[in-house]
Amino acid sequence: GGGVENAKEEYVEPTIDVTELLLILCNWTHYVNFAYDIRRHTQIYHDMTRPLSHYFIASSHNSYLEGDQMKGKCSSFAIKRALLLGCRVIELDCYNSTQDEHSVKVYHGNTMTQPVGFIECIETIAKYAFVSSQYPVILTIENHVSVKRMEKMADDIIKTFGDMLVKPLAKAEYYPSPEELKGKVLLRDSVPPEWVTPRGLEPVSFEQQQQQQQQQQQQQQQGDDEKKTTNPKSSTPAHNNSNNTNATTNDSTNANGNAGESAHKSVDPAPAAAAAAATA
Repeated sequence: GGGVENAKEEYVEPTIDVTELLLILCNWTHYVNFAYDIRRHTQIYHDMTRPLSHYFIASSHNSYLEGDQMKGKCSSFAIKRALLLGCRVIELDCYNSTQDEHSVKVYHGNTMTQPVGFIECIETIAKYAFVSSQYPVILTIENHVSVKRMEKMADDIIKTFGDMLVKPLAKAEYYPSPEELKGKVLLRDSVPPEWVTPRGLEPVSFEQQQQQQQQQQQQQQQGDDEKKTTNPKSSTPAHNNSNNTNATTNDSTNANGNAGESAHKSVDPAPAAAAAAATA
């Protein structure tokens, strides 16, 4: 009779079947992806009122490339795709066009990539910038063009983006927040020493830019109201009323002298309206 102290330890090799393995893998996948199943992660729940520099921003590099970086095609479609996927930073590498003295092309320098026009790129950005999100888009330009063409680029950017474009910001303690910059495009570029800032683009605070834009909108609204006042819509009904009067007079004349019948006869509005329409 051996006791517990004399018992030999037996080693049992662990085994697992396919079903158990699949269950383990499924549970592990569910565990690591659990955070992404929470509803709030499908929406923006962070505080978006802090300065822009306090955030990680979804960015794209060489945003204009459809394929590889050495001989791929450059297109506005690639930019559209990046914006619709949620990218908030778009990069354009700009070079002088060899076709004429004014145009600018976008492509990956010192490669065999096929270029795309600069204006086509910024028009695509203006169209699709705020489809997937209203938060600001940062347009990064790597400039390799002459100062003369930079001036043309500046004109094209102002014309294309209009009120969406944030003008150069005066020095401030903090950047505006993503919430304040909703629907806005920020330009990130480097300029040569000989660059002269165009009139109207002198650095001002973001608050001043917002006030200026509100004043412009109010002035435009006042102008629209004045146009409505000077050109009332009542002129057309007055013309129709005149025609209706003529129709009534003609109807009375056709009574062939029957005064009693004419005095009590009422004009059917349908023929009168038809006559007015025909006269008009």
